[in-house]
Amino acid sequence: MNLRQTAELAAHLAEKADTIDNISRLRIVRSVNAYRHCCRRRTESWQELIERPETSDIETIRPHVIEIFVTEMLTSVWSAVFHAFGHRSDDAEIARAAHDAFLSHQTARHKAMAWMLHRSDTETRAVGAIDVVRRQCERWTDVLLGIASTPVDWHLYAHQPERARDFADENPGTEAGIRNPMLFRSLRTAFAAPKYHFSTPILLHEEVAVSLTSVLPSASRLLANSAPLQFRSRATASSLHFSRLMANRGASDPHQE
Repeated sequence: MNLRQTAELAAHLAEKADTIDNISRLRIVRSVNAYRHCCRRRTESWQELIERPETSDIETIRPHVIEIFVTEMLTSVWSAVFHAFGHRSDDAEIARAAHDAFLSHQTARHKAMAWMLHRSDTETRAVGAIDVVRRQCERWTDVLLGIASTPVDWHLYAHQPERARDFADENPGTEAGIRNPMLFRSLRTAFAAPKYHFSTPILLHEEVAVSLTSVLPSASRLLANSAPLQFRSRATASSLHFSRLMANRGASDPHQE
């Protein structure tokens, strides 16, 4: 699973958010706790890397900072959806765990922003390019929160709540069936650049994939359809099996779409 697939999963979750109401509480609790644990481990790894003196070279850190911003899209949508589900079902444990995952990722985001600020005077062009990615991810996060198929708390998870509300109000109800495919094609195009498409598999990507597909089975098919061609025929209904296939894929596979 690369960064482009992460962005696509965020969009898929927003579109299918209402389907989690049909999932058992036990599966949701396991999934949300797994995602929260994964976010904590990723945050620790990112912080250690960014703060380590011997890896202070901007070319070494840049891919990980971009990874933080792109994966934040999925974490924000994921946390918003399950935080809202917890409140909707009067389940404080799920709501708290979902929000904890978001707060953990925000810690990594703040470290990345501090690193960019520290390097902005000496590496202006490189930091500026990363900032373009950051702003792109923020806009798409708000778009996806705005079109989520279940109510979410924009004021907690959107970068600009008014922007999310604008997208929610633009084409409500049945018109979303026409609007959303167009938006998703735009998102796929936006994240088709090499820095997303040929990125190394995201940190702890197997845990992320499993936590998603365990409560959103259609995510398995989405990952299979966007996988390198040689993996598509081998992808099965087992999300764990598929995520392991993706874990073993080379970072620069020439057949990757």
